[in-house]
Amino acid sequence: MFDDNIVDFHIIDCRFDYEYNGGHIPGAVNINTTSAVEDLLLGPSLMKPRPSVSGDPAKKTILIFHCEFSAKRAPTLYDTFFIFLVEFLLKS
Repeated sequence: MFDDNIVDFHIIDCRFDYEYNGGHIPGAVNINTTSAVEDLLLGPSLMKPRPSVSGDPAKKTILIFHCEFSAKRAPTLYDTFFIFLVEFLLKS
């Protein structure tokens, strides 16, 4: 349905290490702490998502926060990600 609007996506697996190591979505990156979210955004990570071009629907990159059977971990890490992103944009 959104194939025309999304050029790339990244799956952030918010589960604990042992859950991720037991099996995960191919290509997913295991990030399960707020400090790991900070490292992803601010550190020299090789897995850093490529930025989207704001306003250009043909060049959107989306992040999918995945956590099986939990209504806490994925939403919490998304909130942390969003706060870091806003703070970063306000400093720029």
